[in-house]
Amino acid sequence: MVKPISITKILIFCLLLGNFTACSFLEVDKKRLEIIELGLPIVDFFSEEAIPYDHKMDIEWRFKGSQTHWNGKGKMRRRGGLSASYPKHSYTLKLKKNTQIGNFPSGNEWIFNANFIDKTFMRHKVCYDLFRQMNKRNIAPQSAYVHLYLNEEYRGLYVLMERLNEDRLQLDIESETAVIYKDPPIFTTTETFKAFLIDSLNQWQQNYPTELDDKREKHISDFRAFLLNSTDEQFFDFNQGIEQWIDLDSVTDWLLLLLFTNNSDGLLKNFFLYKKNQEDTYHIAIWDYDYSFGRDGDGEKNMFERMIKPQRNILFKRLMQNAKFLDRLKHRWSELRNNQVFSQTNLFKLIDDNHQTIEASIPHNRSIWKDEHKIYYDADNYTQELQLMKTFISQRLEQLDQYFNALNTNVES
Repeated sequence: MVKPISITKILIFCLLLGNFTACSFLEVDKKRLEIIELGLPIVDFFSEEAIPYDHKMDIEWRFKGSQTHWNGKGKMRRRGGLSASYPKHSYTLKLKKNTQIGNFPSGNEWIFNANFIDKTFMRHKVCYDLFRQMNKRNIAPQSAYVHLYLNEEYRGLYVLMERLNEDRLQLDIESETAVIYKDPPIFTTTETFKAFLIDSLNQWQQNYPTELDDKREKHISDFRAFLLNSTDEQFFDFNQGIEQWIDLDSVTDWLLLLLFTNNSDGLLKNFFLYKKNQEDTYHIAIWDYDYSFGRDGDGEKNMFERMIKPQRNILFKRLMQNAKFLDRLKHRWSELRNNQVFSQTNLFKLIDDNHQTIEASIPHNRSIWKDEHKIYYDADNYTQELQLMKTFISQRLEQLDQYFNALNTNVES
C-alpha cells in the first residue's frame, strides 16, 4: 500500500507555495483529508437528482486509488432487496466500456455495497474469497474496500464488488446456449415455487442474454423436470443422470459453504446458475452472504438457534439421499480441512487481513451510521462483531467435524 501523505505535510506544502486557497480548502474539507490519509480508494459520484431505485440515471464519477485514477460518465441506480429500505444505500454502476478499477480486471458493471446490516463489512467478502480458495474454478465476485462520496457528501465505507456477467463468468458469447440466471427458482419444491417466482414473463430470471428464447427456456425447464420427476436410477445414471446437467464439484463446494456459514437464505436464492457453451453443464457462482457467521440476513443474531435445512433445496435433498454423494461430500470436507482452507488459522487470517485494511476507517463510517440504529437487533459494535464471527467459526468447524465423522455413507440410494 502506498503510504498516504499526512494532513500536516499537505498543509506545510500549501503554505510554502503560498497557496492560501488550498489551505482554506483544508479547513473546509478536513474530513476528506482524513479519509485520504486512511489510504483506501475514494469514489466520487455526481448527480443532478437523487439516485433512483427503479432505473439507471446518468452520473459522473471519479475514482482515486493508489495506482488507478479515473474520471468518467456512467449510469447508476440504487439496488437491493430488503437492504434497499436501509438508510445507507447500495448502488449499481454501468459504464459504456470496460474500465479497470483498482486492481480488478477491467469490466463495465460494478456494485458498491453499503454493507449497512453487517457492521464488520466482511461477511460477503470473506465468503467470496473462501469460495475461490476452495477451488480455482469457483467463481465469486472480487471485492475491495472504498470510501464513497455522493455530490461531495461523505457516505461511508463501502465494499466495491464485481458484478457477475458474461465476461466475468467466462461465457462463450458466440454460443447459442450460453446463459446466466440470477436466483432462478429451479431448486424450489412445487409448493414453494410461486413464492420465489419474481417475474412470470421471465420465470427463470435470465440475466444473459437479455432477450429470451425458446431453446434456453426449454433446456432449463427440462432440467427442472428432471429434478422433480426422474427416478433415482435415472437421477444417478452415469451417462444420462444429474452430472449431465450440472457440475457436481461446483454443487458440492456450494453446499459445503452454505453448511459452514449456516446460510439458509442462500439455499434457494442469492446464486447464479450459468452455462458457458453448448458442451458445458450448469455451474454455480455465489452471491450475497450477509446471512452468515452468526447473523441472519436481517441482522438478527443466530448462533445456531436456527439451523440450515439443505433439504429445502430439491437438488440437495435428492443428492443427500444417495450414499455415493454423501461419501463425496464427506471426502471433500476432509480434503478442505486437510489442505487448511477450512481451518481456523486460514479463516481467522481472512478476517484479520480485512480488519487490518479497514480498522481505521470504521470510526469514520460510524460517525454517520451509528451502531445503535433502530434497524439493528442490538448495539454490538465492530469489535464485538469480529469476535462473534470468530466464535461462530470455531464452533462451526467443531460441529461439522462431528457431523461428518458420524455420517453414515452406507445408506441406501
